[in-house]
Amino acid sequence: MPDTLLAEKHKELLTVGRKIKKTRQGEVIEEIEELDTNAIKSGLDMGYKLKGHYAPEKHKIEAEIEAKEGEFHPEDEELRLEYKKKLLENIQKRAKDKENGKNNN
Repeated sequence: MPDTLLAEKHKELLTVGRKIKKTRQGEVIEEIEELDTNAIKSGLDMGYKLKGHYAPEKHKIEAEIEAKEGEFHPEDEELRLEYKKKLLENIQKRAKDKENGKNNN
């Protein structure tokens, strides 16, 4: 859906109305027109979802893994060692910066 069409439909949805008739004993005693807020909300929500304008949904993933060094799959072991190396580099850099008077907290 092009952005221009979405904007046009968005504008239409902001003014979409619905008629409400109040009846008594089968006779219409009052008829009013008001904004259909459910239609507006649903239409806008769908449009924005289709366009990907919402922030991605967050998912929390928790896992407990126990493994001794050498028990990892070779690719996982490579990642573990790379992470360990980067972590040590960061710790050493912060220690060096602290010694040189650069406190980057």
